[in-house]
Amino acid sequence: MLALAPSSNGFQPDTDTLREVQGVLLISVVVISLPPYLRILYIFITRSDYRKIECYQIMIQMGIVQCLLAPGVFCQGLMQLLNYDPYQMASITIKSYPSIQRMEPFMGLVLAFNRLRIICNVRYPSSLNTVMLVAVWVFGVAFFLSFFIFSEWFSFNISPGQFLASFTASKPLSGLRRQTTILVI
Repeated sequence: MLALAPSSNGFQPDTDTLREVQGVLLISVVVISLPPYLRILYIFITRSDYRKIECYQIMIQMGIVQCLLAPGVFCQGLMQLLNYDPYQMASITIKSYPSIQRMEPFMGLVLAFNRLRIICNVRYPSSLNTVMLVAVWVFGVAFFLSFFIFSEWFSFNISPGQFLASFTASKPLSGLRRQTTILVI
């Protein structure tokens, strides 16, 4: 049960309790949902009747990208539960969030184009889907690596008790990076 602390406008939930609840929920989501998801991906990858069909190839890539979020979610939950960030794992893995959050919708768009091509019999070369997927992967990896290569100019961090990651205001280009990240969405 949530502990309530008195405040000027009534009772508010205790932030330590909220932090711990968030930690348990994040770890639980990864532990419960990742194994079946990996099993589905394994089936898609190993069975040639799925692997040969283009829409399943796109879904496999989307699944891999979604599974890449799991370490960050797990480490963020562990950080919230322990109230410290062991070995800066959450601070490192959280940097994958922005790039993955931009890759996934574009992969969904490629999948939608593929379905449109099949359902509505729209004619365009299937290599266009491949080119778009390669562009999405290049963009996502470059976006992710930029957080490490340019870390002295901008930073994206999370700390215990902080429920969402944010750009560090002390770095000179963090504000510009935040604005560009918003525009890229």
